[in-house]
Amino acid sequence: MKNLLPAIIGLLLLASCSNNYGTKVSKEYLEVFYKEGISKEMAEKTLDYLLPEWRDDGEKTKTKSVQLSKNGDTIVFKAVSVMEVMNKMDETVFYNMGSELSAKLYNNAPVNVVLTDEKFKPLRTYVFRKSEPA
Repeated sequence: MKNLLPAIIGLLLLASCSNNYGTKVSKEYLEVFYKEGISKEMAEKTLDYLLPEWRDDGEKTKTKSVQLSKNGDTIVFKAVSVMEVMNKMDETVFYNMGSELSAKLYNNAPVNVVLTDEKFKPLRTYVFRKSEPA
């Protein structure tokens, strides 16, 4: 029993330190976490779609992270964001992104785009608005 105590304490510490970001698929610079309601196939499809789109031109691409979850019939697309950059962008970019992801990846399911900090804590949410592709 004496030898079991350190093991139990170690397991409790490990459990308390673990994140709840979900299961991860990754390739090169991009990681996609997915939670209940999202299949591995959906996460991989998202990864393959975003990989060429989010590559930085002329420099080594920094790690980029997204998290997919489901709320009812709505896909919640969370992206770790640098708000100093995002604040300079027109909000229609994010509404169009939700609409594009809906049409191209998720069988027209509504997609809310959520800009987050590095721990996927929401900073700004763009609720799905269907728009026509440009």
